Amino acid sequence: QYRALQWLVYDDEMTLDPAADHLQQRYLLMVIHFPSTMDASDDSRQWGSAVHECEWDEVKCEDKMDLMYEYGQDDVAWTDDTPQRIVTGLTLRQRLGGQIPEELSLLSFLQYL
Repeated sequence: QYRALQWLVYDDEMTLDPAADHLQQRYLLMVIHFPSTMDASDDSRQWGSAVHECEWDEVKCEDKMDLMYEYGQDDVAWTDDTPQRIVTGLTLRQRLGGQIPEELSLLSFLQYL
């Protein structure tokens, strides 16, 4: 978690405002990423690049409005903080080791790994 936070604060070229709706999911993806790799890549589609995390390889997202239609507006606590593009799937090719980070549970719409 420390490396992901350091990356977000000092190295993330996207330089998000602290109020950005997708700041938390970007951080959570890097919490998953860092134990399995040495550094964030500068490849434009790799994890840690300056594009939106939904454009990273192996990350699948859906639009908030589509999910609101699918899950219903009353069944989920939709807020202004809910990202407009929400991570719903991860196709992880690298071998993960150790414990699954607890933070993964905060990606509440994640349907598959």
